[in-house]
Amino acid sequence: MPVIAFNVDRILAEKNSQVIKGIKVENNMRINNISLVPKSGNIIKFDFEFTTEYKPDIGNMKINGKLIFRDEEKKI
Repeated sequence: MPVIAFNVDRILAEKNSQVIKGIKVENNMRINNISLVPKSGNIIKFDFEFTTEYKPDIGNMKINGKLIFRDEEKKI
């Protein structure tokens, strides 16, 4: 499953307060859409969103992008 492309469409980051002792970091990865690239037969595109939250209310970050890969048609 070779990756053909990895594109970042948007990065948002926000710092709300100073870092304090006892910080908690939560990460989340979500696939928003999966689609077959037209007329390719064996190339798929994933639209994704990766988020990180620094708690309690210290800041957050969000990255949106696309991952495109190719594999054998029968596996796709």
